[in-house]
Amino acid sequence: MKFIEFGLSYVFPVVPVQIVTGIPTAYSHPFYKLQFSGTVDYVWNSEEGSMSGLLIEALHKGVPKAVLEDELLYKLLSSIDILIVGR
Repeated sequence: MKFIEFGLSYVFPVVPVQIVTGIPTAYSHPFYKLQFSGTVDYVWNSEEGSMSGLLIEALHKGVPKAVLEDELLYKLLSSIDILIVGR
């Protein structure tokens, strides 16, 4: 748990510089969007996505496809991205 809380942002640094259309993640996930306010949306690159935002590379190339099939996995991986983004 400490690694997830404090280490992920060092192992998987986020440098969002490109705007793409994709699947909302981090604070942009539909569940978290209601709880956090922000001016920037974050997405995983995916042709099946519905939102434009700053690209966050998924922890694995299969994440965008997997989260479309599993809501719990989607919420958990978006939670991890919140910790990685750190804002």
